[in-house]
Amino acid sequence: MKSKLDLWEDKKAKSKSFYVNNPYLKIDKKKHINFLKHYSKNNSDCDIRICIHESPKSIHHDMILYQKKGNFYTPHKHTHCGDTYHVIEGKLACFLFDSKGKITYSCVLKKNEIFKTPKKVYHVTSPMTDVVYHESKTGKFDPKKNSLFPIWSPKSHDEIKMFKDKMMKSIRNA
Repeated sequence: MKSKLDLWEDKKAKSKSFYVNNPYLKIDKKKHINFLKHYSKNNSDCDIRICIHESPKSIHHDMILYQKKGNFYTPHKHTHCGDTYHVIEGKLACFLFDSKGKITYSCVLKKNEIFKTPKKVYHVTSPMTDVVYHESKTGKFDPKKNSLFPIWSPKSHDEIKMFKDKMMKSIRNA
């Protein structure tokens, strides 16, 4: 599906994803970021991204993401790279963990702040508000090889709630 912004939808992506058709695209707040927000609102408040790299097979990945406050993402680590986050709007909490699930570092990113996760370190983000951010990482994306999920990651609704409470407490105590 092609949008008015010269984007095409990746129907195979795990989350709602659009790619740019123009390799010289300037990301425009009024056009592209508003597209993300409106698309999310009109589609059950889904997370959504615009990929500004050419394809999932690209060697480097750059994405503009819109995520809703309170959503939960599974902690994970990457074997080949870290992630870099640059907040455009809103607040994004970032957490690093040791191999047993103990929080080793936490921070809150606000507009124009940047954080890089180290490779081979479990990490997760948690939107503290609805948030728009730029994520950058070394590609080529292979979900079976690139992201490793720990056995200590919460699974049930109750475990997730307790885990999120623990993460937010670590920020308040930092």
